Amino acid sequence: GPELVNRDLHSFATDMWSIAATITEMLVGSENLDAAMAKLQAGQRLDGELADRVPTQELEILLRTMVRPTPEERWSPSKVLRTSVLRPY
Repeated sequence: GPELVNRDLHSFATDMWSIAATITEMLVGSENLDAAMAKLQAGQRLDGELADRVPTQELEILLRTMVRPTPEERWSPSKVLRTSVLRPY
């Protein structure tokens, strides 16, 4: 996450950012990762080809909450695990 790049202390929030970035890359491909992450971090909806590659709106919302700019704003691992996206698992 950004904390590692800035050499700040990191926590589970950093791990949440990294997991979201990995999932996003798996969905949109490495060539589209920067564009997708910029939109998600800005709290914007994905559109066009990027939106077509994310299977559900719920997953997109979850990814957006996991890459919020500051660690304090990101969802905790327990909150992420309680989402409807992951509930079946």
